[in-house]
Amino acid sequence: MEENKKPFVLGLITARGGSIRLPRKNAKIFCEHPLVAWTIVQSLCSRLIDATVLTTDDDELAAIGEKYGAIVIRRPVMDDDTTAGVPFRMAVEELEKGGMKIDQIVSMLPTSPLKKPDDLDNMIWAYQYHNNFWNGYKWSLLNTDENEMATFSPDREMFVYKNEEDMTNNFNVAYHVTKELADKNWHYSKLAGGWGIAKRDYLMKVWNENPEKDSVIDANLMDYMFDKRQRILGYAIEPWQCFETDYDHYFKVCEVLMEEFILKGKGMDVYTRYARNFRKIVKVK
Repeated sequence: MEENKKPFVLGLITARGGSIRLPRKNAKIFCEHPLVAWTIVQSLCSRLIDATVLTTDDDELAAIGEKYGAIVIRRPVMDDDTTAGVPFRMAVEELEKGGMKIDQIVSMLPTSPLKKPDDLDNMIWAYQYHNNFWNGYKWSLLNTDENEMATFSPDREMFVYKNEEDMTNNFNVAYHVTKELADKNWHYSKLAGGWGIAKRDYLMKVWNENPEKDSVIDANLMDYMFDKRQRILGYAIEPWQCFETDYDHYFKVCEVLMEEFILKGKGMDVYTRYARNFRKIVKVK
């Protein structure tokens, strides 16, 4: 990356047609539009994202992506256990074969739609600021070199208990827990993993080296999550933004939160109006 050149930022979204917990969720109507469309439009309306790409294995999702303005990259249907890093990596390789030169990647999952209109730009700006880059000029105010920025929700009250029994999809039953953490002084944050930004080379290294199966990673999360000794650069979001649409009841809760805190009766125009503030025209069909 040239020192006096604005970083090229790719907005990269992955969405598959299959879903174990909520069938066809990425195409399911969410606040009057397909769920995946919200992440596409949020990315398109960003001032700092240079290209918005959807990678998918599904005809319907590809059509939705094209309708809402994303560059669509088709990929084969993969095993349900395949981690999101695989299609992300394949998409970057395909784009670069076509000549795209990528410096930074904002990776996004459609299942985390609760982004305020300026969230992506604020996150990208903060990340580039901490990496001494902004609008093509190298800054000397900071002396850091952060590989990635993840989204976190700082919480004043953090009480974490470990389940002593398997509570997978179990509700309205008695069970035992043991205390793991108790704090009321803003010392802890919750990771909200639906979107973040990182350097292209760093992400490609992670996506190449990590196992390709979610089950392998999930069984050894401490080995693949951030190093406990590493100080992570975080972008702070509000607690209600941590909800995801993976389950039917969460899907409905997210619709209520989206309308109450972001849309307020204005629909997608909340995002396109934000884009028009800096003369970027994004049409919603």
